[in-house]
Amino acid sequence: VSVCVEGKTFEVVRGGGAFPFRITEFSRRKRFSVSLSFEEFRWLAVELVRFCSSKGDPFWVRTFRWKYRCWLLQLRKNANGRFILLSHFASSSQPRTLVFPEGQKADGWFGVANFFKKVLIDANRPRSSKQQKTSPTGFSKAELQMHDVKNVVVHNLSPGMVTTDLLMSGANTKQAKFFINVLAEPPEVVAQYLVPKVRSIAGSGS
Repeated sequence: VSVCVEGKTFEVVRGGGAFPFRITEFSRRKRFSVSLSFEEFRWLAVELVRFCSSKGDPFWVRTFRWKYRCWLLQLRKNANGRFILLSHFASSSQPRTLVFPEGQKADGWFGVANFFKKVLIDANRPRSSKQQKTSPTGFSKAELQMHDVKNVVVHNLSPGMVTTDLLMSGANTKQAKFFINVLAEPPEVVAQYLVPKVRSIAGSGS
C-alpha cells in the first residue's frame, strides 16, 4: 500500500518480527527505507494525525524512544517549502531520515497521516477469535489517542459466565442447568456488582 505526495511515493509493507512495518520513500533521486516496531509506527501515525489536527506550531518537535532506538519528528522549511522530517537514531547505525512534503494546502501531510492511520487500524484488526474480543478496545484507544482525547476511559472486561436465554436454551437437562446456575449469574446481577467497580477505575493515560 502506498501514497503519493509531490512526486514522492511512500510505501508501507507489513511483515513479522520485532519490526513489522517498513516505510520506503521513493523519489527521482532516492529510495530509502526504515523499519519500525508496532509501538514506533503507532507513535508516528498518532503524532502526524495530531499535527494535522492542530494549528501547525512552527517550532513543532516530537521525540520517541523505544529500547535502544530514538526517533525525532520536526517541522522544517527550505527554499521549496515546508516539510516534516522523520529522523531515526540507533546505537548501531547511522541516522536515517524520511521527508514528508507539505503539499498544496497541506494535502501532502493530511494524505500521509490518513494513510498511516489506515495502516495502523488495519494492523489492529483481529486475526483470531481470541483477538476479536480485545481488538475493539484497541481501536477505541488508538482513535482517542490520535485525537488527544483524555476525558474518556476505555476498558476491556471479561466478567466470566453470564446466563442468557441462548445459553439456557441449550441446557436441556436439570443437571446442566444446575451447573450453569452454580457458575453463572444473570446479567443484571453481574452488572450491579461490576459497573460501580469499573466506574471507579482511574485512567492510566495509556
